[in-house]
Amino acid sequence: ILALSHWVLSTTSANPSKHIRWLITYATIASVIFRFEVVLTLGPILLYTSRIHRIGFTEVAVGASVGLASLVTSLVIDSYFWQRPWMWPEGSVFYFNAILGKSVEWGVSPFHTYFTVFIPKLLVASLPLSIFALIVDERTRLYISPIIIFVAGFSLLGHKEWRFIVYVVPVFNLCAAIGWSWIEQKASKLYRIVRYIIIVALIMSFISSTGILIISSYNYPGGAALLKLHNIEKNYIRETDPYLPRSARVHLDVYTAMTGASRFGELRKDWIYSKEESHFTPEDYSNYTHILTHTPLFHEDRFIVVDIVYGYEKVKRKSVKEVIETLGDITTGKADGEKIKMNYDGFKVFAAGLIDTAFRLFPIEIVIEPKVWIMKSKTA
Repeated sequence: ILALSHWVLSTTSANPSKHIRWLITYATIASVIFRFEVVLTLGPILLYTSRIHRIGFTEVAVGASVGLASLVTSLVIDSYFWQRPWMWPEGSVFYFNAILGKSVEWGVSPFHTYFTVFIPKLLVASLPLSIFALIVDERTRLYISPIIIFVAGFSLLGHKEWRFIVYVVPVFNLCAAIGWSWIEQKASKLYRIVRYIIIVALIMSFISSTGILIISSYNYPGGAALLKLHNIEKNYIRETDPYLPRSARVHLDVYTAMTGASRFGELRKDWIYSKEESHFTPEDYSNYTHILTHTPLFHEDRFIVVDIVYGYEKVKRKSVKEVIETLGDITTGKADGEKIKMNYDGFKVFAAGLIDTAFRLFPIEIVIEPKVWIMKSKTA
């Protein structure tokens, strides 16, 4: 966002070179240390910027020196924490996914997915306003064009996720604001009606984004399962087998790792965690005390189910009859006779009940199903 802000300022400032240098500085730090695909955003932006303002040796030198300093910083810090020499995480990930093309192992989507699915979902009401701004204000074409090139370039990769292009959101929102500002300057009755339509669209956009946020909260059963395992087995000590370490040995399958079970969730230094993918028979898991798995039947001979974590499966549309029946249940339901004290805890209960009632009346239902099974060895 800092880099993009200086990009916008460079198009309006009397001293654009200063802002271009800050654009390069912030984007380079973000690319080398945090997310390497940002460099693919910077390329088209600088290409378009160079058509208006000269990018000279000073800007190139700034980019090179900041890039080198960022790389050294990442190598020193990340090599220490990963305990691997010459470890540059963003370079490794980019090489694996883009150069070797291994990202397809995580799924493949059609070329148009970013344009037809992810961008509309990310922007909602901002998208039509952005398109309108492109028509009425030529300044917006300077901002949108390099962003479209960036998205089109990323679309060449088979595997697609919205987080890879999330950087386009501030630019589209900027253009949407320009479009709305243009409408606000018009005094005719037609444009006054359009203003109200925009306000309603923004409210609907907020409701839609909130709904997607709630759905997304069910997308990480693997992370929830790992946390729950630590809570269930916080006092675990292995007593039965003198030939194995006393600490827990936990295996996390691929599905669990893909749905939130990261190293940040490995809370116990005395436990051993494994994401080994070369196990093919139930016997291969015999040395583990606990497993987090998406396929419990495969392990039922050696492990017992301790708990189950649910996750998002789909959104189901309710019939009108179901909504009416829910409304009837709410309006005719008997109170339990216990008056809620309106202190802080009472307010939380009241608010939770109000939210629950609102979602029960909503015409769609979030369907959650068992996703990750927490299992414990029968001999542990």
